[in-house]
Amino acid sequence: MSETAPRVPKIDEFVRGVGRLRQIVVVPPPPPPPPTTVYIFEEITARVEIRVKGKFLKSESTFNDFYGVETCIEMAIDEAEKYVERNGIGPRSDIEVVVVKSVRRSPRIVDALDKENFYDKTFIGFRRQETEKYRDPTPGTSEDVWSSKSKKRAKAKV
Repeated sequence: MSETAPRVPKIDEFVRGVGRLRQIVVVPPPPPPPPTTVYIFEEITARVEIRVKGKFLKSESTFNDFYGVETCIEMAIDEAEKYVERNGIGPRSDIEVVVVKSVRRSPRIVDALDKENFYDKTFIGFRRQETEKYRDPTPGTSEDVWSSKSKKRAKAKV
């Protein structure tokens, strides 16, 4: 005699090829993970480049906005002016010193156990996420903001 409908064995019942059923445990599904909060910041950096006849030779220094919005540009221009003066580079020289401003978006995530407090000096739970999952699809931009050939200072936009 064969049974076509599925049947669950009872406690202490023997099932061929498996053994005697002793206990039934219902396991609840795991809780869903907490949502991830991604903070996307715009980072501005300024670097001092040395170019020969318009072609990149080397990067001298790079600055970030540690002291405020676009302070890196002023610091880079000051450094570039000192470099030009130290090395006697004139406007007709084949060597050109250029300050390049770069802007890009950078995703950051706060570790799950830390409370967000971006302005606390002891806050260390902030980490950079460079995964494609959180990357901003817009490319970063770069532009020359100062040159030893023109020596015009770009006004910082706040």
